[in-house]
Amino acid sequence: MYRDNNINWRWVGLGGLVFLLLAGVAGQSDYEDAAREEAVYCANVKQYKDTGGQLGWPDYREVYNTMCVRDYAKS
Repeated sequence: MYRDNNINWRWVGLGGLVFLLLAGVAGQSDYEDAAREEAVYCANVKQYKDTGGQLGWPDYREVYNTMCVRDYAKS
């Protein structure tokens, strides 16, 4: 193997591992944000339905029966 360049491959490998670790953390936080957003949406639509439209918001995404009802049925 030729050593004519000054690249220290250990640092390149370490940098790659750090990048993968940070990408994994960012992906996990994106998932948690999406799950939290879904829970807030479902709670507000449920509140809207329970109060006859006085509180919360309507099902503007039209996914309450498929996405939210199954979650509330578990609890």
